[in-house]
Amino acid sequence: MLLLARRLYAADTTFSISEVAASLRVSTHAIRVWERRYRLPTPARDRGGQRRYTAEDVQLLFRVSHAATVRGHSLRLASLEAQGLLSEDVTDVPGPLTSAATQISSIQTQAWLHVADAIPDILMLVDGEGRIVDCNVATARLRDTVRENLRGMKLADLVIDYDRAKAVRLYRPTPRRRDAWELRMPSPEDNKLRVVAFDSRVIVTREGRLLGLVGRIVPAQSIESAAEIA
Repeated sequence: MLLLARRLYAADTTFSISEVAASLRVSTHAIRVWERRYRLPTPARDRGGQRRYTAEDVQLLFRVSHAATVRGHSLRLASLEAQGLLSEDVTDVPGPLTSAATQISSIQTQAWLHVADAIPDILMLVDGEGRIVDCNVATARLRDTVRENLRGMKLADLVIDYDRAKAVRLYRPTPRRRDAWELRMPSPEDNKLRVVAFDSRVIVTREGRLLGLVGRIVPAQSIESAAEIA
């Protein structure tokens, strides 16, 4: 390892795939799979057709390995992060997602709803067009309905007209991270207006990005106190 580290600083130095694999403590087959499956830049080859890795190639593979083994990312997410193609606030969700129906099926197979329904906070998954992919019982209860009726609805349709543009900014032009993003949502059950503070996080999939929303109803007393201070 020390020998490899020294050689990384030498000009025009290249490495065989065996040397790189030994340094990363993986097999040469694993490196080939990374390059093919996760679209990593392929190294140049010598006259004999053998891979020759530059210092930059090796450093890229080290970043992939670090993101996967130390930070716990999937190899797909680790390869994107190592190449600078992923923002820091993105979370990984395994499996291909090709449509709203497929997204719902994939989430259910992971027992997402069983966990989500046990949480009192408002939870929603929203696609890049602002449509609700799924939500938990607490969200449906706020709207005095069942979750099936909320799937496919626009997030902007759940807030008062004055806050529609604000809701849209969560996912346009692209889904983005926000903290304490307050939206006013009417409740048909008691005809009251509730202020909900949302934290949003981006969730990357093979087909695009989803937005995970966690919302907490702001107590009326807190709202009144803030108004008095203002």
